[in-house]
Amino acid sequence: MNKTVYGIARFLAGVARQLGLRPRRPVASVRAPIMDAGVLPSLSRPMPEASEAIGQRIAVMAARTLGWVLVILALAAFAYELHASIQAGGYRMIEAGALWFGLDVESLNLAQAIVQRFIHPYLWDPVVAGMLQWPAWSLLGGPGVALVLAFPVRGDQP
Repeated sequence: MNKTVYGIARFLAGVARQLGLRPRRPVASVRAPIMDAGVLPSLSRPMPEASEAIGQRIAVMAARTLGWVLVILALAAFAYELHASIQAGGYRMIEAGALWFGLDVESLNLAQAIVQRFIHPYLWDPVVAGMLQWPAWSLLGGPGVALVLAFPVRGDQP
């Protein structure tokens, strides 16, 4: 009888592993209680708190990485603006819209079409078009610094 119970427990543990379930205790440590008392290990799904914590850490790390990428792009835009100012002999602001137009015209037109058609037509002209007249480094650096400050590196997080 005990060997049959142990065999059933091993079979159920294998099925549980295939389904993504895990025993609360390792199967090897429950061999003696199974053979002595005939108790099968209780199986459960992974704890949702652990999955949520992992997802939250990934989201924080992604936000922090995006923040640093934006800060680096803002520094590059500032260096480009500084270089253009030195070449011109005076301060020459590089607008975010002009920089975007110079880098990729099609994506600028696509962004305008998406905002005007699917969000709201008046959002593009006063809001987005106005923001595209700001210096490129400020438009990239502001959200980047905000993300870096909002999600600082802590000792308990990666």
